[in-house]
Amino acid sequence: MIQMLTKEDIQKSLEDMGCSSKQVQEFVDDFENHRFEFLFLFLKKKRYEILDEVHQKQKKIDHLDYLIYTLKNIQNKA
Repeated sequence: MIQMLTKEDIQKSLEDMGCSSKQVQEFVDDFENHRFEFLFLFLKKKRYEILDEVHQKQKKIDHLDYLIYTLKNIQNKA
């Protein structure tokens, strides 16, 4: 069974991903004109951007964990 996407479904998903209103409108235009190569290219690029953000946040968490670990060790030796 093929699942259909409405314009509203697409807009909501793109907004939830943090896309600008211009990006949303361009995506919807491409969707309505069956320009799937542009849709996939945009989504792959957006996925890469979001994954990069995740990696940056992970580095911050790693630094935080290191400080917690180090401070606990200092506290235990005091």
